[in-house]
Amino acid sequence: AEEIFSLEEEGILPGLWDFCEALKAGMRVRLRDIPLRQRTVEICEICGEDPYQLESENCILAISQEPEKLETLTAEFARQCKALHAIPCNTKVFTAAKDHFKAVIAASKDFDAAQKARMTAFVDSVPDAHTCLHGDMHIGNMIMADGQSWWIDLADFRYGDPRFDLGMLYFVCIGNESEELAQKLFHISHAQMVQVWDVFVRTYYGPEADPEAVRRDIAPFASLYMIHFANREAMLPHWREHIDKYLLG
Repeated sequence: AEEIFSLEEEGILPGLWDFCEALKAGMRVRLRDIPLRQRTVEICEICGEDPYQLESENCILAISQEPEKLETLTAEFARQCKALHAIPCNTKVFTAAKDHFKAVIAASKDFDAAQKARMTAFVDSVPDAHTCLHGDMHIGNMIMADGQSWWIDLADFRYGDPRFDLGMLYFVCIGNESEELAQKLFHISHAQMVQVWDVFVRTYYGPEADPEAVRRDIAPFASLYMIHFANREAMLPHWREHIDKYLLG
């Protein structure tokens, strides 16, 4: 990021105003491009509050004008991920990824008992590991500025096999086929998200890694995230196809 601005107790709209004043620049903002949870909208309607002006302590705004650095930034992201996955986690404080995803499978309404048993067996087959996992690992959850990097959005921090984390990255880069969603969430094209995955694999695994073998290895873990998000929203047809092929096939 080229500029970082803390919202502190401001909402997103006052924060954008102050951000522009600090930069001595103007800005056009489309409210529909600012993601809001439906429950946030409904609670604000009941309380008579504007969701765009809620207190936003511990939130920041960041701006970048360097899309040409995508490969460099992705490589650094991969190195930071590998460093995170080398750190032992306090298993008395955090949840095991295996336990989390077995609960996700059990809660699903999209599969019968036999299918759930097969998916749970896959999770059980993953070797136990006590390494740190971000839990929501993708390029939107790391801030880079002035040669430093910071992880953000650590609410899903867990421990386990690093492939659980890589499954999330695969999900947003490869499993998401929506150009609109890629632009809305990451402000780059779907083709660039695929490029992110390719650069990540070369950096994280090394230049000798077989990209197709990595995809086959990580695809079942991405399926678990599809089930996770389907439980919260709805199962999309291409998610179901992916799950049937890589997790149940």
